[in-house]
Amino acid sequence: MKPKRTGKPGWRAGQCVLLALGLSLTAAAQAGNDLLTMPALPASHAEHSLQVDMARAGSRLISVGERGNILFSDDQGLHWQQARVPVSVMLTAVTFSTDKLGWAVGHDGVVLQSDDAGASWRKVLDGNQLNQLAVEDWQQQVARLQTELAASQSNQVSAMVSTGDNPQTEQTAADAGNDAADLQTALEDAEAALDDARAAVSDGPGNPLLDVLFVTPEIGMVVGAYGQIARTEDGGKRWHSWQSQMDNPDHNHYNALVRLDSGRLLLAGEAGLLMSSDDQGSSWQRLDSPYEGSYFGLLSAGADAYLLGLRGHVFVSEDQGDSWQPVKLDTELTTNAGLFSDGQLAIVGNSGLLISGQPGQPLATTTLPGRRAHSAIAAVPGYWVVGGEGGLTRIARTQP
Repeated sequence: MKPKRTGKPGWRAGQCVLLALGLSLTAAAQAGNDLLTMPALPASHAEHSLQVDMARAGSRLISVGERGNILFSDDQGLHWQQARVPVSVMLTAVTFSTDKLGWAVGHDGVVLQSDDAGASWRKVLDGNQLNQLAVEDWQQQVARLQTELAASQSNQVSAMVSTGDNPQTEQTAADAGNDAADLQTALEDAEAALDDARAAVSDGPGNPLLDVLFVTPEIGMVVGAYGQIARTEDGGKRWHSWQSQMDNPDHNHYNALVRLDSGRLLLAGEAGLLMSSDDQGSSWQRLDSPYEGSYFGLLSAGADAYLLGLRGHVFVSEDQGDSWQPVKLDTELTTNAGLFSDGQLAIVGNSGLLISGQPGQPLATTTLPGRRAHSAIAAVPGYWVVGGEGGLTRIARTQP
């Protein structure tokens, strides 16, 4: 049974992209619920503030970052406007399932929705509700395991009574005993998780969500610190905690989600955590990881998938994540995010790192001006638009 956490969780260096950017994730927790009800304030140069992720809403670019700032550009990143946002927490990820319908997540478990291509947003979920959903999830899991354990113990007793000198019934009794032992261990773990979930309700929101993915306008999921994961099948009207469905007994952080061209979903996180789903996130299976360190980014590049991690560890898979090969790079800097556009691959990371080139070919490593950390990138004609420390910048790119 894993040890119970007490109080607010402490963050260790390098466990998520925000830490790689040198941010303090405890600041949002200390602010309490205030930032969940305080609208983002207008800023004269919000495009120069810390920006953490970007997405496209049709031809529009959307960027999210600190203090609840969400910016949008209709001229390929030359000029930016500030969206109307009902919270002031750090925002960490954004995605659009249609040209109009978008989702953003961030600190204190906040989930925002837009139906006007990112011009305005509303809060649909936060850490208070996520904590309660986790309690309900683990309560159901405990009840299920209690029922299964009672049935297994009954089967064990029945098998032992009828054993006699029959080797077959002796084996049946032994199997029933093993099943009961496994269920007892699972029950103890679920009860510990339920205790943790109840403590989180008392502590209040604090843990950030770190990524969001919608595979259809209706089916989506949000993931984050300490194994937070929630799923919706009705476009965000109702959410369900998915923690008990995951093979993540240590509650490792989930940092990145991606949908591959095949429809398979990949999920990556700390301590080499790597999972896949072939049923739109309903069930997940562990994958063999090529690295025991943390992963901060995933990207789909045609038939290939790329996995981005600490200290220049980048891996490519040609079989939907079943196996991975290291990508040879001339850097040991942490990679945070990337994209594939017009036949070109681009990856950004710490200290101004920009990696670019064609998949399957040697990739060029360059340093962006200012040597700042970046965790967001988008493609526009002739340029990369990168986001991170210092805000948003257009970088001329070389066409393949």
